[in-house]
Amino acid sequence: MSSNRLLSAINLGRVISPSRLCFGKILTANRPPQGKLNYTSSRPQSTSSSSSSAAALSNTAKSKIAKERRQERKKALGQLLRLRNPLLPTFHLDEALRIIRASSNASPFDGTVDLQVQLGIDPRKTNQAVRGVAALPFGTGRRVVVAVFAKGEKAEEARQAGAQFVGAEDLVEKISKGEIGFTRAIATPDVMPLVGKVARVLGPRGLMPNPKLGTVTVNVRDAVLAAKRGQAEFRSEKRGIVSSAVGKGSFSPEELRENVKALLLALYDSRPDGFKGSFVRAAFLSSTHGKGIPLSLPIVDPANASFMSSWDGNPAV
Repeated sequence: MSSNRLLSAINLGRVISPSRLCFGKILTANRPPQGKLNYTSSRPQSTSSSSSSAAALSNTAKSKIAKERRQERKKALGQLLRLRNPLLPTFHLDEALRIIRASSNASPFDGTVDLQVQLGIDPRKTNQAVRGVAALPFGTGRRVVVAVFAKGEKAEEARQAGAQFVGAEDLVEKISKGEIGFTRAIATPDVMPLVGKVARVLGPRGLMPNPKLGTVTVNVRDAVLAAKRGQAEFRSEKRGIVSSAVGKGSFSPEELRENVKALLLALYDSRPDGFKGSFVRAAFLSSTHGKGIPLSLPIVDPANASFMSSWDGNPAV
């Protein structure tokens, strides 16, 4: 039933990419081209002074109209991002995972499975930013190379835990020369002034150790083991959207389900202090080069009693 339902949904164009729904591209889709509006006055001007004043009024009118249109587009986009389309079919998580697995088996490579979640936060407020890390039970499927900035006993502890790169001044010197062969960086608090020298190199790559992510810690061994097992970092974007990998297409549906559950719980635990209202507004599951599958909201909302309930085989509404 699920395969026939998916085929009919695709034929109708109702299973859409999460970027088209979440990032507001649907606002401009299929919009007819508009001609350039002329705000200049059509009245004949007799003198040069009246002509200049008319131009000044025209510029003022342009600014006012442009501001009003920006406010209208912003309001419409906010409504689009925060309200789920009632005409869009949703799928139970188990049903969506079966679809993802079927499409992955037909692909010549092992693609990544991503989860996109639209949050009910206001991204314009700095106190509502959401950022954290989720420990995935079955990892992300990606090879993790760990570098640890530490000295003395902590450096030896990191080596025993399996860190591939361990050092302090020497490691900073290699990074400053462009030698970056790791995907995860951990540091002890006492060497953070050294790490700050290469912050401009590590920061844009998302490798800068951060206390909020648990990568600046004195428990080096636990941090290295957790990083090697597989962690998913998440951070809300400018439209309140969180996107993170939850595994590979070769994972079993049970493994992907447990990873999705761990990510959703970590995301819910990181909600801002004093937040009121619905935290999870919409969620999509997608694979590499695949379409986004909208998920049934009660199944993926930790605040709902039906969170992660089993699928009974009936299509979600």
